[in-house]
Amino acid sequence: LTVKSPSAIYQTTPTDCLWDCLTSSSSTMSVFSNKKFQSKADTNTFAAKYRAQMAKRPFLLFGLPFVAVMIAGSFVLTPATAIRYEKHDRRVRQVTRDEELNLRRSARKVDMKEEYYRLAAKDIDNWEQKRVQRLKGEHDGIIGE
Repeated sequence: LTVKSPSAIYQTTPTDCLWDCLTSSSSTMSVFSNKKFQSKADTNTFAAKYRAQMAKRPFLLFGLPFVAVMIAGSFVLTPATAIRYEKHDRRVRQVTRDEELNLRRSARKVDMKEEYYRLAAKDIDNWEQKRVQRLKGEHDGIIGE
């Protein structure tokens, strides 16, 4: 208990004295111990060593499990992405030489003059707008009905 002035002795309460005793640095023994008792058998296990290191290094509590989940997730998702690309490869297949020649033969030759005259012959001024059949449940866009 430290007293600063003689008049302060009369102003202190019992709780102030108790608080000063508990918080003073001169006392070496704390009221409640922070350490739990562990037997010698418990201290040699991996879990006990890991718990002791977690208090010193928070990376073991937060970082290590996060990194482990990220790495494990990449290994788990690898087959799923492989299936996706295999499906894409089945759709886009390599054309053989014979199929390539057949595609070229069946293609129509394009002549610029012929295309120009074909499009110029169309009557673009005489047309009528036709409505397309809508799917069931789709809004048809007609106002007032």
